[in-house]
Amino acid sequence: MTLPRIVVIGMGGTIGMVRGGDGALRPAASVGELLDQVPAAARYAELTLVPLASLDSTNLAPSHWTALIDVVAQVQERCDGVLVLHGTDTMAYTATALSLALPRGGHLPIVFTGSQLPLKSDHTDAARNLIGALLTLRLAIRRQIAEVMIVFGDRVLRGNRAIKTSEIHFPAFDSPAFPLLGEVTAAGIRLTGLHTERTLTAPFVPDTRFDGAILTVDMTPGLPPEVLRAVLHSRHCHGIILRSLGTGNVPNVGPLSLVPVIQEATDAGIPVLVTTKFVGGSTRMGLYEPGRDALDAGALPTGDLTDVAAQVKLMAALGRGIDARDFLLTDIAGELTVTEDMEDESHDVL
Repeated sequence: MTLPRIVVIGMGGTIGMVRGGDGALRPAASVGELLDQVPAAARYAELTLVPLASLDSTNLAPSHWTALIDVVAQVQERCDGVLVLHGTDTMAYTATALSLALPRGGHLPIVFTGSQLPLKSDHTDAARNLIGALLTLRLAIRRQIAEVMIVFGDRVLRGNRAIKTSEIHFPAFDSPAFPLLGEVTAAGIRLTGLHTERTLTAPFVPDTRFDGAILTVDMTPGLPPEVLRAVLHSRHCHGIILRSLGTGNVPNVGPLSLVPVIQEATDAGIPVLVTTKFVGGSTRMGLYEPGRDALDAGALPTGDLTDVAAQVKLMAALGRGIDARDFLLTDIAGELTVTEDMEDESHDVL
């Protein structure tokens, strides 16, 4: 049986650590050195190794997303699928950025994986995650699936719906607002049928522009509006995300009202997004007066976007120089559930 051709792109992280002669953990010299420790991987695919970065994922930035997107676009014609080895802290960010840059239904299956422990640690999850990722890719290749996925523990998740939920548990990722795409079981990979199938095969040029000059602020009781004003007046911030209290509520009474600041930002062309702090929740800003006043001032609802997806979508809109409202309220790659409530809220403030 002919093995599928899979390009393995190394971007660092815990899974990319090996023990040196002194017993200390260090980044592997290459993806090849890493895969040499899991010889079984070669039984599942013909692997081509591309070392792109060797960093703790905390240090990965939009410039690294751009480099990854460019590599993925370049290898589309000479492989059947792509596996990205990545640190867990920002894996969901990179997966989301990649999904927004590629044409929906027009790319090869792509899987991200990593680990909570290095390959050579006792009771590591690295080898299991790596094999699970390869098995998922094999099935996705056979079924012509066009998804950017995260395979971690026993879960197969849509990358732009995933969030990291634990720094210690082996099932480190969850998809609280969208069902799993599948599971890794003792009987093999079981998909739920919610994936996107590949319908386009034409070459494409991805859009790799992202603007990282955004700020996310947790709404806390008593937050002075002057704090946000100082950020606006610095001229270094191009977009703001307010993680709201409740379903999208923002203080709107007295000297602590943030509504005037939202209006100032909107008038200055700086988009203000409102998310909810509830994991798996969705904004419904028209439900209560504090949310409605923020909407009227120009704030943008984010529906059931994860915090990660809201941030990356805003960075993409700013980088591309396009209208943030239209981009945010459009489901680009399965990251958003578009509802009538969201559309009504948007139309009310246009």
